[in-house]
Amino acid sequence: MKLWFWIYLILFFVFLWLALLIGFQNLSSKWEVTVLWMKTTTMVLVLVVNFLWLLQGIFLISFFKSFFGNMQRPELSKFDLDKPL
Repeated sequence: MKLWFWIYLILFFVFLWLALLIGFQNLSSKWEVTVLWMKTTTMVLVLVVNFLWLLQGIFLISFFKSFFGNMQRPELSKFDLDKPL
């Protein structure tokens, strides 16, 4: 498998872990929250977490594109749902 396949997968999990860490760190009703080491408002927290989710989506799509883009036809036939009966 290509190196980019693994890089996309690792980056997806890094940003997933980072978004979950920031989200669980601020499970309170306070108006002042922390994003990693910075004190900020909840609106900035929402923007940062949404940006991280966007990056995760990009890397997940890139991962699937890289994974299925390299396969040959015999390997792809196991994913074929329209096989003749």
